[in-house]
Amino acid sequence: MDQDDLEGSYWKSHLGAYWPLPFGFSPNKDRNATERLIGMLENPDVFGFHGDRQRKPCVRCAVVGTGGVLRGSNKGEEIDAHDYVFRCKRTLNTNLNRTTMKVTHPDFIRYVFASYMNTSLSLRPTTGAVTVFLAIQLCDVVNIYGFGYDPRFPMHYYDHVSIPDTRADGEVKEGAHDYSEERRLWERLHGERIIYWHSRQNHTASTDRA
Repeated sequence: MDQDDLEGSYWKSHLGAYWPLPFGFSPNKDRNATERLIGMLENPDVFGFHGDRQRKPCVRCAVVGTGGVLRGSNKGEEIDAHDYVFRCKRTLNTNLNRTTMKVTHPDFIRYVFASYMNTSLSLRPTTGAVTVFLAIQLCDVVNIYGFGYDPRFPMHYYDHVSIPDTRADGEVKEGAHDYSEERRLWERLHGERIIYWHSRQNHTASTDRA
């Protein structure tokens, strides 16, 4: 989001034109808070390309989720070798400031949910799912790690919490998230070669899909 998205007519007509904004976001109630936040931020190009520093012909990105499937995978060096790494972790990035912070547009969250998930089954996308789709929009090659909850591993790589039990309908859901639906999404995008999903059944990242 940037200042242009706060323009009055756009805010009123576009943000609520198609169907309600997702997950409790209110165009009227939240406008003032959003305006204050956006007003504090500078908003240069997300990758900082300017002057002589141009975008590489092929930008390779890794998205690191919190799934226990990441534990013991020995993928640290491989992840760090990407041009950019998107991480979903509990610790706040110490590099966060008015230039580096970005605000995800609520329409983008709605787009991810409505376009790529079965809205009749799912509740809302995880933070990791939204981050994967941000990477898909920004990068040429996207490799994802720590996604796809697997009963062989704990819920998260940093704890010992178990995966929620499978429900009678065969789905794994808990709280606000549908983990089975997201796993099917990663399987589909991996099969279509839009991403490379490191599911611990595949051990070599694809490097030829720029």
